[in-house]
Amino acid sequence: MLRRVIGALLALLLLAACSSTASHTSGELSYVAGDGSTIYLAPNERGGVVTLSGRTLDDTNLSTRSWLGHVVVVNMWASWCGPCRSEATALANSYKELHQSGVEFVGLNTRDGQAAASA
Repeated sequence: MLRRVIGALLALLLLAACSSTASHTSGELSYVAGDGSTIYLAPNERGGVVTLSGRTLDDTNLSTRSWLGHVVVVNMWASWCGPCRSEATALANSYKELHQSGVEFVGLNTRDGQAAASA
């Protein structure tokens, strides 16, 4: 059991993603594009719940469907991404602080091979 917990935490650290932070004062949800512009989406313009599924770094199946009703933090990352590595500690600390409240974390890495992602 301890080995699985350590593996999950290691995977979390490795699944940190490149992201930017955006602050806004309204209650509206927004999307921050790669160029830094912010797009606000009205509730009727937002899509439905998206289910993500795939294999984790420890080769287990993962599906966000089991987390319906939870807040899920999804972060894109890559081993060669400096900002990704920089934010890994903050993500790990957020996980430690928020997981007991039901917040789930998952990172997506679509450009690294297994060896680079695991390193």
